[in-house]
Amino acid sequence: IGISVIIIACPCALALATPIASLIGVSWLSREGLLFKEAKFIETFAKVDTIVLDKTGTVTKGKLEVINCEMMRDDTESLNLLYSLVDSSTHPISKAIKKYLKTRYEKLNHLPLENIQQIHSKGLQAKYKGKTLFGGNSELLEEHQISIDKEYSSTLYHFAIDDSLVASFELEDTIKNDAIETIEYLKSQNIEVVMCSGDNEKAVSKVASQVGIEKFQAKMSPIDKAEYITQLRDDGKIVVMAGDGVNDALALSRASIGISMGTGADISIAVSDVCLLYTSPSPRDRTRPRMPSSA
Repeated sequence: IGISVIIIACPCALALATPIASLIGVSWLSREGLLFKEAKFIETFAKVDTIVLDKTGTVTKGKLEVINCEMMRDDTESLNLLYSLVDSSTHPISKAIKKYLKTRYEKLNHLPLENIQQIHSKGLQAKYKGKTLFGGNSELLEEHQISIDKEYSSTLYHFAIDDSLVASFELEDTIKNDAIETIEYLKSQNIEVVMCSGDNEKAVSKVASQVGIEKFQAKMSPIDKAEYITQLRDDGKIVVMAGDGVNDALALSRASIGISMGTGADISIAVSDVCLLYTSPSPRDRTRPRMPSSA
């Protein structure tokens, strides 16, 4: 009876309460650097029980550095071909190797490569005067019967010409400053945290242990990530996926809520529901008023 009286007496107030609260919430979140494409996702967040994180550029800063390099051949043509191949990609690994080569070698020329193909979660393949170039992870080279004897515990990039291994690079990334704190908070809220990456198992395991993630998946293609998200949702989970690369776009679209980094690939931003515009406030923003806890 009491509820009936309130509804009859104050229909406008009740009808306006939720949209106004959502509007205020979206406004405050945008000031905090979180751009929500629709207000309804704020309500979905209250039900989330699983969050899936990409590794490079999400948990880590995505600014890799070469920590070890083994050159089997360092003749001028091989170096120029390697430089031309990494220069054709915008991937953080390619950028890191390009920077390393420019620092170590004074004269590098860009050669006109043909049939450049990006192989998702594996690397690149191209042609030059009848030669086939491969640049990527161990899986890519093994598919073409190019053996790699040594095992590594970091992110890897191998370069081969035809069936001959030319160079191997070991790279490391830096954990984002607030990654450990954020993951601890999520776990304290009984949210299961999973890391999914296309990188090798040792590299993914190393980062996961540094930030306190017990569950992780390695060597995952874009389709593998999307199918993993789909399986979680089929199991009744409310899933948030956070990523920044082209490889994450399909998985972001399958999640209950997809979060992309504002510095990530355009396609990831386009298919996501929430965009993280920046990860740390500028000095001007540090004095910005915070949303009251009561709100």
